[in-house]
Amino acid sequence: MLEEAGCSFEDVVDMTTYHVSLGQHFDIFRAVKDRVFPRGTCAWTVIGVSELARPSLLVEVKCTAIKRQA
Repeated sequence: MLEEAGCSFEDVVDMTTYHVSLGQHFDIFRAVKDRVFPRGTCAWTVIGVSELARPSLLVEVKCTAIKRQA
């Protein structure tokens, strides 16, 4: 969806993640996040939850990006 809007992970300014079993999976998620986001920084809120809409999901990610002017 970022590409459809003319954006990339570099344009993400805010991220909220919802985690089932937060303590068990957080280190792995953080390692992947740090690899995907080239700037390495954006506001990030992490929330532990008991379950998500689909029982098989472990994490849900919501991002906000700002499209920069050309």
